[in-house]
Amino acid sequence: SHEVNGGAGYLLGATSDTVNGDYLYRFGPNVQVGMTGGYDRTAGLANNGVTNNVVGGTQATWQISRNIIAFANYTGVYQTTSSSLGSSAVNQVLHTIGFGIGYSPRNTHLKQ
Repeated sequence: SHEVNGGAGYLLGATSDTVNGDYLYRFGPNVQVGMTGGYDRTAGLANNGVTNNVVGGTQATWQISRNIIAFANYTGVYQTTSSSLGSSAVNQVLHTIGFGIGYSPRNTHLKQ
């Protein structure tokens, strides 16, 4: 997508270019693996810098029993900026890893 927005903070208006993609693969009825990735470029309308973000991640989900799932996920984010103003861009990859167990009932099919 390509858009112009009102900005926030010191960035008083910006153009934004975004590309995202997702993929999900099912290994039978109880296991699925998903991947996602994206890129975002935000450029200030007042020529006050460009911020680039790249994100990618994956998640695996296992249906342990009828209503219980286990999952594991990973996300990596990389952000850079050319702005001379104060910035929270980290200029490095941030990694997030998660594991969990959850409640997820399967769809109920009602007879008519």
